[in-house]
Amino acid sequence: MYYTDLASKIAELIKAEIGKGIKAEEICVIAPQWFMLFDLSGKLRLLLPDVPFGAPDISPIKYDPMNPLFLIAKLLFMPAGKNVRLRKRIATEFISIIRDDFRIMLSDDIQSYDVLSAVNCCRHIDADGIICLSVAIQKVFELLNICVSKESSLSELKASFFDEICSRVKRYSLATDFESISKYFGDKNAVIISTLHGVKGEEYTTVIAAGLFIMTGQSPSLLGMDEMLQEWKGADQFIIVKDTWFKKLMAE
Repeated sequence: MYYTDLASKIAELIKAEIGKGIKAEEICVIAPQWFMLFDLSGKLRLLLPDVPFGAPDISPIKYDPMNPLFLIAKLLFMPAGKNVRLRKRIATEFISIIRDDFRIMLSDDIQSYDVLSAVNCCRHIDADGIICLSVAIQKVFELLNICVSKESSLSELKASFFDEICSRVKRYSLATDFESISKYFGDKNAVIISTLHGVKGEEYTTVIAAGLFIMTGQSPSLLGMDEMLQEWKGADQFIIVKDTWFKKLMAE
């Protein structure tokens, strides 16, 4: 059966599962590749405004935990006042990457608390989250007494980091206001939207899969069905939604 409105159908399935008592964090929506999920994620958020969604792979800021600039973004946009230990750990990891991977000497007096303070003061200084992020990065490196323009590796990283953000925002028409970006770094108790690879090894009660069909002439064929069912054998439900929406998207 074809569904002409994929997002609406998946929204109905999510609503029905939550209505049965399934927790949001026990539901996962997957597709083969992340670019398939940008439009779908936005539509689901509009259709189900009261349902929390977690989709770090499809935010304007590419998920990259080894990138120190991504770590600053994570500290900036994740809920303040919560997960204090996690925030300290992220700040400590940031300091370690700068010191060990980029081989930049830092003062022994620099602590995770200093990084957190520099980032926190940049929250909501502008309605645009990307502007807030740019200022936060500047403040953190000023704290570390690092001139980014004089460090070629950091300078190149910063340029590519923001180029990637601009590209994702333009290509997928993503919102850049602070609140919208924060949703990608928010509550873990949320319906997860991800690629197959992104949630490999995770366990969910209900898995809703889309974009698994490719069109060969007039006959649809399913990608990696045996492997997929083996991967998600622990799920109570594995729901496959078939729609021509992905066929159109793949052709663009």
